[in-house]
This record gives sequence, C-alpha cells and structure tokens, in this order.
Amino acid sequence: MDGNQQIGAWKAVLEGWGVEGRYAANAEEAIGHLNADFTPDAIFSDQRLRSGESGFDVLRALLDRCPTASGAMVSVEIDSPELGEARDEGYLVLRKPLNSDQLRAILATWAAT
Repeated sequence: MDGNQQIGAWKAVLEGWGVEGRYAANAEEAIGHLNADFTPDAIFSDQRLRSGESGFDVLRALLDRCPTASGAMVSVEIDSPELGEARDEGYLVLRKPLNSDQLRAILATWAAT
C-alpha cells in the first residue's frame, strides 16, 4: 500500500468513528494545517516520511506547537535507534500495520486523560 492509500485508509476509519483529522505527507503540510487554526488532540507520525524527513523530528515539532496533544510514532521497524529515542522520551511507539481496534483503544485512552 503506498502513502496515499495508507492516508486514505486511516481517513476512512477515523471519519467512520466521527473523528475529524488532517493528513500530511511532510512537515510543511502538517505545519500548514496548524497555521490554518487546526489544533489536534492526537498526532501520529510515520517514522520514515516519503519526503526523507525524520518522522520523529516532525512529531516533536508538531507537539512543540500543540503541547496538549498526545503523540505517537508508527513504523514497520521496531528496534531502530530513532524509535528507541522516542520510547526513551516517553512517546508511544506503534508497529505497523496498526489495526483499527488498537487505534480506537489508544484514542479512547488519550481522550480519557
């Protein structure tokens, strides 16, 4: 599944649950959503973005701008140094493919805090 298909799949699941979201392929697009007055409650970032950017760097930048949001890294990898650093800093690290039950449980937990 390519990046656009993955975004489309996440979008369909979240909209089916009544969750409003914004989707971005790179930091510029994500920051553009924030600049357009969208304030997320949760931010998920893939570890490896198609743009070559570090997903962890993007996640940090977004969470710096949205300090009340929860954030997680998503990756097919499990033991990279970057993911270890994310875990050490207290971020949730999720392995792809992320199933909808797992995603729903995470969002429910975050909404309750």
